[in-house]
Amino acid sequence: MSNSGVEDWLLEAAGSERVWFVKRLSANDTGATGSHQVGMYLPKQAVRVLFPGLLEEKSANPKRDCFVKFGSHASEADTAVTFYNQRTRNEVHMTRWGGKSSPIQDPDQMGALLVLSFPQHVGAPREAMAWLARTPEEEDTLEAICGDVLPGDGRLYFLSGEHVVAPGRSSCWLSPAEIKPEWKKEFPSTETLMRLAIERRPQATTMKVDRRLMERRACEEQIFFSVEEACVLPSLKNGFTSIDAFIRSALSVTNRRKSRAGKSLELHVRQILQEEQVKFTHNAITEGQKRPDFIFPTIDDYLNPRFPAEKLRMLAVKTTCKDRWRQVINEANRLAQHKKHLLTLQEGVSVTQFSEMRDENIQLVVPASLLKKFPPKIRPELMVFGDFIREVRSLVRGA
Repeated sequence: MSNSGVEDWLLEAAGSERVWFVKRLSANDTGATGSHQVGMYLPKQAVRVLFPGLLEEKSANPKRDCFVKFGSHASEADTAVTFYNQRTRNEVHMTRWGGKSSPIQDPDQMGALLVLSFPQHVGAPREAMAWLARTPEEEDTLEAICGDVLPGDGRLYFLSGEHVVAPGRSSCWLSPAEIKPEWKKEFPSTETLMRLAIERRPQATTMKVDRRLMERRACEEQIFFSVEEACVLPSLKNGFTSIDAFIRSALSVTNRRKSRAGKSLELHVRQILQEEQVKFTHNAITEGQKRPDFIFPTIDDYLNPRFPAEKLRMLAVKTTCKDRWRQVINEANRLAQHKKHLLTLQEGVSVTQFSEMRDENIQLVVPASLLKKFPPKIRPELMVFGDFIREVRSLVRGA
């Protein structure tokens, strides 16, 4: 199919009687980490819906067959969904993709958006239509339907309008009594939700910055979904008087999710930099219309031609970076001959892509807990968030 083929694929794959499993491929999914884990990981909450009864079987490592046909690539596979239940293992993986000839097993696909479209009725064997996004434009087309897909275990999306299966609820999930009445009239801002996450995770303040970032962002995600459920689910249950009304509601939900995903990580990083008393300027114009997420130590130092460029740093923040990392290359002209730092939550990049980043002087920064998600060969060259903070502090001390 051509790049525009995703629209043709959606004519069948996005029918109202279908359910999607969506996720961004991790390094483990593609086999790039060399882990003992085999095939693509499936969260149990998705398995219960797509392959009911599998998790209740008592035999060793029970399986379900699932035929998968790709619309995005010339590929199909008789996969096996296996519940590894022996010894210390307790996880489900989708295996038998066909080895290196499968797009799923290509390390360069780390971070790519995958959609598996299943018939909503349960049958045996299962069959799925698949699309692995090849361009940012294809990702935008798919996410316009299911909302922003962040790095992680993946989730279900019911095209019939039923509630999306959200991540398992934690203590950050708001009860109905905790939902403020005014939020049902005007959805709270991302910054409001971030502040609430800080309040509900006070112990995170004493954690190292890498863990603090991940704990708070996970908490804020739970808060977001709980507020969304309280605000959106009633209208879904009540139904709509017209197709236009349904489309307006769906677009509102999708746009809100995309807006929140893009801003959330940036706000959490800003908050931690403030707590760590790091000098920085957020979202300032450097040249023309260029506006990097963070400049260190300050924008005044950046704009001062007498301030040495080697004492400057910039930090871009992107939840995923598979295709969008190149946007960082042209930011902050004064650092054209110096490293530009990019913080991401993407669970792995390929060795080839990392080499391209290094050639363009892009230094990848990741939370410490995600290091193991990257191929072993490049782990020593990654920078964790805490080390980045220590580096910018040392530059200020040495100025």
